Amino acid sequence: MSQMRTFREACSFNRTLSSDVYIFNLVRLGGTTASTAYYFAYIASDRMLCFISVTSPPSNPSITSAGVVPNAHHPGISCLAALEKSPGVFTAGGDGEVNLWTSETPNGQGISALAVDEDQKLIAAGTESEKEGLGDVAIYIWSYANADSPQLIRSFTESHTDTITSLQFHHTAPFTVSTSLPALTLISASTDSLISISDPTQDDEDDALLTVFNNKAAVSHLCPFQMPPSLPQPAITSVPALCSISHDEKLSVYEIEDTTSAKNENEAEDEDNLAPVWPELDLRETLAADYAIRLLPRQPKQQSHEMILAVGAYRPETLARSPEVDKPIIALYSAAPRLQEGKIEGFACVARLVGAHGEDVVRDIWFDEDAGFMLTCGEDGYVRLWVDPVAPMNTVADTDVEMEGSNEVKPSSGKIDREERKKQKRKGDRHKPY
Repeated sequence: MSQMRTFREACSFNRTLSSDVYIFNLVRLGGTTASTAYYFAYIASDRMLCFISVTSPPSNPSITSAGVVPNAHHPGISCLAALEKSPGVFTAGGDGEVNLWTSETPNGQGISALAVDEDQKLIAAGTESEKEGLGDVAIYIWSYANADSPQLIRSFTESHTDTITSLQFHHTAPFTVSTSLPALTLISASTDSLISISDPTQDDEDDALLTVFNNKAAVSHLCPFQMPPSLPQPAITSVPALCSISHDEKLSVYEIEDTTSAKNENEAEDEDNLAPVWPELDLRETLAADYAIRLLPRQPKQQSHEMILAVGAYRPETLARSPEVDKPIIALYSAAPRLQEGKIEGFACVARLVGAHGEDVVRDIWFDEDAGFMLTCGEDGYVRLWVDPVAPMNTVADTDVEMEGSNEVKPSSGKIDREERKKQKRKGDRHKPY
């Protein structure tokens, strides 16, 4: 996506046709080829794990149901993680279980975040605080080298004090300048405002904790990437860094210095050493956005100097700041953060999805830069397929099309249904996960 493109909705899918069911997250299943169809899994607020089959250009775009797992977790399903090389998917929820290999957290706490490393056969789960204030939360790591008998190998109980919101296994780039950074790290974030980098191979939690950043606000999105060093150094072209987005839609950048020196600074309990190294960037003001959807590295992940940032806008006062847009929108930005006169710059819009999910919040987005299509899911209960009009494809009707869990495609103006959904939409608190 070297230049900005406008994608249009080709078809949509709603399993229940209910306005009360939210779709939280969406992942592509690994180990499948795209010669005939892509396969995805998503989780919903009615405790369902759902599988869908997606055909894309040059075939006629369509979304069909490929099966469901009812009551996957009780009282609710909160997160999922897919394998990249085989068609497996892990889920977790309020029952404290990690499925599909059913390994419970030792104390039965609800799980709020998952991460999988397929190379080392590791899965990490972060728990949810069930207290009003600070609570006892933990990060558990299992080895599933023996899928029939997964083994709990690590329990990190002191890294965070509130709900874990994000977990990522990260393979350090081979050209990283930080010689003390291990080849595999586990990055965790929480509503306690802390971002921790740990070595999952260490048994002792004190030894495992490499560095900590204080985001000063609850963290909702996290992405590792490579960036030029802030201070020029001989023969060094890039350093490892983290980009985070807080619950109040502010973006921060952290340069990961030598982990040994960083840890010594942290042990000195000097709060100044934990402050963001760059100023915050308010996405609502800078990008005319209401909320952030996703923050991902561009491929290849280990050597990515850029990220993809997806944001959404639906409030009339926000849309009014973009004269060329009069409908809710999802915007994708190529992000290569850099400091320019004390401000964070380096964002270029590369794609727009006009119409989005109407006035409903978009919870997740999937895209492949070479596939020519995207999938979104949101609080309206729909999965929507968006196509790039530049990509070759068969003719698709200009009207919206709805899928009702079958192979039949039905044209629809969407006006009556959308208004009806607005009337029926619950006005209570938004569903978790975070």
